[in-house]
Amino acid sequence: MKKKSVSLICSQPNTHSVQRFLVEGKKLKLSMNLIDIKNCLISDNFTPVTDVVLHRSTALNFDDLDIALLRQFELKGAFAYNSAKALLLTRNKERQIIELKNLGHTPPPSLFLRGKVDQAHLENALHLELDRWQKKKYANIPDQFVLKTVRGNKGIGVNLINGRESLLSILETFWAMGDQRFILQPFLNHKLEYRLFYQKGKSPIIVEKKSHNGFKANAQRSTTKLLNEKPNELKRTLTKMAENIADKFDITYAGFDFWQLESGEIIIGEVNPMPGFENIEELTNKNIARELLELFVN
Repeated sequence: MKKKSVSLICSQPNTHSVQRFLVEGKKLKLSMNLIDIKNCLISDNFTPVTDVVLHRSTALNFDDLDIALLRQFELKGAFAYNSAKALLLTRNKERQIIELKNLGHTPPPSLFLRGKVDQAHLENALHLELDRWQKKKYANIPDQFVLKTVRGNKGIGVNLINGRESLLSILETFWAMGDQRFILQPFLNHKLEYRLFYQKGKSPIIVEKKSHNGFKANAQRSTTKLLNEKPNELKRTLTKMAENIADKFDITYAGFDFWQLESGEIIIGEVNPMPGFENIEELTNKNIARELLELFVN
């Protein structure tokens, strides 16, 4: 019988998740083809032949060749996990926020910033936004902000800003460097943070996270534990939100980050269609890489 083939598009071949896929693929006797998007030479006339295409390329450098290749695989009949549609809806954080709001969910309130900083214009916008944020009780400290790059990964590009003078200074600095693509959000007054690991057709895995520094809460910078309680209202709420988004965004597996505010309101922080799962494997003793590959090829 011919080996089933998996083409794995990535930008960082040595990451834990990519290496885990390669190891488990070999154990499953799959033909694994690695495409390093940062080191490749590909003709526009290429005709990909593979059963499954697995996308693990981050978007820190604003390069979309990975999605173009993924789409070409899809058009040639490969099963994409996740799809180009899912990546296009989630890769840019600004679009993701707008798409989530249009689905009726609540992402963090955000200002999208472009161009040279005009202090008067910024002050006017902040006056309006701070009033909205305070009415919703999103923040305890009015002039404490989180400034994010439009694309990021594992907390890279996330900055905690204290005060308007500091905010103006960092924006002017980046403008002088020739780049300014930012999202400005309040430093949320949240009591708990959760990561929901979603696999289509399986029960979600929900992890409670406590950040070591208060604003960068990926697994490497947090204390994590499984939410082991019996099914409760919180679990049902998080699961329902994740399933709704996954269905609308054509997502097969993803990491969903949620914040629970002091008021009890649930904010969806981010949808990550290529989540790391090292921490999930450690907490659950599950072979997540193998489970995902078995879904690809069965």
